[in-house]
Amino acid sequence: MRNAGKLVVVIDDDPAVLETTASLLRSSGFQVVAAESYSEAMERLGKLGRPADVIVCGAITESC
Repeated sequence: MRNAGKLVVVIDDDPAVLETTASLLRSSGFQVVAAESYSEAMERLGKLGRPADVIVCGAITESC
């Protein structure tokens, strides 16, 4: 897959939207970091030790 190895960070405070989006991206071959807040996402991303290729943030998620 051409998406293999691409890292997408998904941030959304709605758990259903977060999981659905993350699941769709994973099924397309992306590596996904899913979090309900910006700070949680940055903490998880920091543990991976590599930058994200794309960050997707919910339009009304307050911490974005």
